[in-house]
Amino acid sequence: MLTTIVLLVDESTHLLAKAGSQDGSPVLASFTWGIEDAAFADVEANGTVTGVSNGSTMLTLSVDGRGIDIEIPITVYKAVDTITVTDAADGSSSTLQVGGTVALTATALDESDADSGVEIPGIEFEWDTSDPSVATVEADDDNSAMATVTAKGDGEATISVTAVGHDADAAEYEVTVFDVIQGPASRIIIAESVIPNLPLNVEINADSSAVDAAAVVAATLQRRTGAVDADTGMRAWAAAADGVDVMFEVVSGSSVRIATAEATTATSGGNGTAQVSIGFPADATSTGVTGGVGKSVIKVSAEGYGAIYVEVTVTRAASS
Repeated sequence: MLTTIVLLVDESTHLLAKAGSQDGSPVLASFTWGIEDAAFADVEANGTVTGVSNGSTMLTLSVDGRGIDIEIPITVYKAVDTITVTDAADGSSSTLQVGGTVALTATALDESDADSGVEIPGIEFEWDTSDPSVATVEADDDNSAMATVTAKGDGEATISVTAVGHDADAAEYEVTVFDVIQGPASRIIIAESVIPNLPLNVEINADSSAVDAAAVVAATLQRRTGAVDADTGMRAWAAAADGVDVMFEVVSGSSVRIATAEATTATSGGNGTAQVSIGFPADATSTGVTGGVGKSVIKVSAEGYGAIYVEVTVTRAASS
C-alpha cells in the first residue's frame, strides 16, 4: 500500500485504486479522489496527481457508499537545482592506493529560497568516471544515491553524478590513485646522496686546533608518501615524522669517534634529519696534526629504515 507521495512542481503520477474483500478477492467499487489543499497538488478523477507548488498536503481516497476513507501524505518540491556528492567525511576528493575504495553519497537539492536548498528524496542518480583505468564507480543496487569508487591504476579521475531526467549540473568528486609500492618504503640519506643505503665516502679536513672538531654527519630519514611521482610511477619520498631514533656508531677504523654524549639522537623540527658531531681521538701529535688521520666507517641506522655505512676519510690539516 502506498504510504507517501513525493512530486516535483508540474510532475505527475498516476494512481490506481482497487477494492477487495477480507479474503483478498476483488470487489467492484467506485472511488472518489480529493486533495486537502489544492494550492500544493491537484488530482483528477482518474487518479492522476500533479504537483502544483512547493509544500505538503493530503491526498484523500474514498470508497463510495462503503464509509472507507484513506489519506496519503503528499510533499511537493521545486525543481532539482543542485546536486552534491561527498564521502563519509564530507570531503570532495580522496587519495587511494590501487585496490582501495571510497563510498560516495549524492544529494539533490531544490530551488528553495534557503541558501543550501531543500533535499529532494527519491531522485534517481547516474554515475560516471572520467577514466575507468584509474577509478571505476558502481551505484548501489537498491539506492542509486549511494555509489562505491574503486581505485584501479596510477593517475587522477573525476567521478561525476547526475540526476536522471533533470537539468541540474553534474556534481564531481576527484580521485587520485597511486600504485602499490615499488621498491623500499623507507630510506636513509647522507649528505643528499642520490644513492641511499649504499656505502658513501665523506671526506673531512681535520681541524688540528682541537681534538673534537665540529665535523658533522647528517642523516635524513624518508618514507614513501601517497603522492605519485610522475617520472618513476612510484610514490614520492617525504621526510619522516618527529621522534624517530637514529643510531650513529663507529664500526671500523680509529680516525674518528662520535663526539656527542649519546650515540642515539632523535629527529626534530619535522624535517626528518638527525646529526652527530664527529670528533678525533685524543692522541693528536704535538706537531698539531691530528693523530686520527685515515679512514673509518660509521654505521647509521634507524628502526624501520635499515642502515647505511659511511666511510669517513680524515685528511691532514695545517697547524694554526
